[in-house]
Amino acid sequence: MLLGRASGFYACESCCGPLAADAFSWRSHDVLRNRANEINRAFNPLAEWWSDSNEGLDVLEQLVAQNALTTWHVWCDTREFFRQASAQLAPVPRSFVVADNGHDLTCLRWDIRLTSSRWKDTDSVRGRLPYPSVGQALYAGMLTRLHAWAFPNGARAQGASDMLALREKGCIDKNGREPGQLALAWFRLLFEDASATPFEWINTRRAVWSGRLRARHVGAHVQRLPARAILLGAFAVMLEITKRQLASDETFHLNGLRPTIPSLVPLVYQPWYGPALVDDRSRGLVMFPSIPDLDLKALWPPMRHVT
Repeated sequence: MLLGRASGFYACESCCGPLAADAFSWRSHDVLRNRANEINRAFNPLAEWWSDSNEGLDVLEQLVAQNALTTWHVWCDTREFFRQASAQLAPVPRSFVVADNGHDLTCLRWDIRLTSSRWKDTDSVRGRLPYPSVGQALYAGMLTRLHAWAFPNGARAQGASDMLALREKGCIDKNGREPGQLALAWFRLLFEDASATPFEWINTRRAVWSGRLRARHVGAHVQRLPARAILLGAFAVMLEITKRQLASDETFHLNGLRPTIPSLVPLVYQPWYGPALVDDRSRGLVMFPSIPDLDLKALWPPMRHVT
């Protein structure tokens, strides 16, 4: 609280000391007023940024409102995440940047027209079904590309044993395995009904997806494009967790994280609610740590708005 006292203006209520370290003086005040135009010119770019960045700032606000930030510590420094996110979503003028933000985050946006379909005749309610079931083909296609990234020399059946060990023991020794390979085994354990056989592990088209993507705000089913973004975000978060564990321990363990992974993905729906039957479009974004050397062109449409 700012107080005006006989001993000076703008004193701290707690210690009674001047807020700016130096006590108020009329001489300094006159100097400041006489340079008002110069000060306005210096800060005008920042004022323009503030007025032009409503959309990006709103997304940052919704990242806070729609996500459980207290759980993110398992894969990132939350303050650093928002520093990098703000650099992408609402970048300040270059003259005000005090440090390179690195741009280590990937942001996938969608703005799609909801498809029209019908409820089954046996349903008591008729109307448009805005989110058709995301099928096996989407999961298998994404899995194929993730396998090519994790196993550039071809998948090994050892990965199936890793997934089985994680399911039965909840942990696995590092033993020279790459973080991406362990993260992929964990990813498949999370999203598949049963552990793959060695043949199904090598041939990703034989992988059996559980058909359930538990993403908040939208119920049991998600549209295909948001589902792809959430799956990529989930894998990226799992990869970060895996890297952190292997950096300090020779054993990778789940520690009860498995069912909570989708809730760790920075996800924003615009506006702040899930699609209803009367909505015409779905808008939103997912942000996650960039995955080195993973070509997103094969996994995500190049255009920001997809209809």
